[in-house]
Amino acid sequence: AGRGLGCVLADDMGLGKTIQALSLLLFLQEGGHFQTAGPALLVVPASLLHNWQREAHRFAPSLTLHTHHGAGRGSGKAGQGGAAGSLSAACRRADIVLTTYATLRTDLAAVRRHKW
Repeated sequence: AGRGLGCVLADDMGLGKTIQALSLLLFLQEGGHFQTAGPALLVVPASLLHNWQREAHRFAPSLTLHTHHGAGRGSGKAGQGGAAGSLSAACRRADIVLTTYATLRTDLAAVRRHKW
């Protein structure tokens, strides 16, 4: 993260990828990373959204999580620009923005506007 590079953590199911990722994000939070670099973007299968929300709340409650998914994601206040406005607001206050592969494809232009 300090060199501006992203990463992919890929391993077999049940080996603790979620906890490993949350541990790294907590470490980055302690160092003030999210205050200067913007939130972390986590793209997960839709079937794992609820699991990520639950695990983040359980193991990393100090991290602010925004889930960018579903029909309500574009329902920002008037003048915010739909999904782009909603995502911009989330990026200002969240440490983590959680989304799915399908939502990322749909909202790619809005996602690209942000520093992750």
